[in-house]
Amino acid sequence: MSRRLTNKEADKSIFKPRNAPKKKTVATKTKSDSDVVAYTSRGKENYLDDGKPVIENINSPNAYAKRDGARFFVKSSSGILFDHNSLYSQDKYKKIGDESAWKWVEVSPKVFNLYTEYLATGNRVHYLIASREII
Repeated sequence: MSRRLTNKEADKSIFKPRNAPKKKTVATKTKSDSDVVAYTSRGKENYLDDGKPVIENINSPNAYAKRDGARFFVKSSSGILFDHNSLYSQDKYKKIGDESAWKWVEVSPKVFNLYTEYLATGNRVHYLIASREII
């Protein structure tokens, strides 16, 4: 008859690499309303602002939304919000002449919140609702 392993014995029997990679920790900062804050997708952020990924370089092609005080902007081309998870996500480098095809468009706070929630979570529902609200 076999006996059961204790938790301590089970932990010892499971393979654990000695130099396991540590989880990436992201610092959290708070910005005042007078600062310009640019938002990006998860994994490309410098820090989190209320759980939403923020990038410090506002002119980066990875900056998809920005807040300038009480004004809200998202990247859009021909009324379509930029979707970083789409098949055409490499279009962020697309240029028309010398200018980027993606322009900063001022939107309502509701659209901005939905879009930044999409950037933070990747939940496409937020993107679709924001796209419908922008029209």
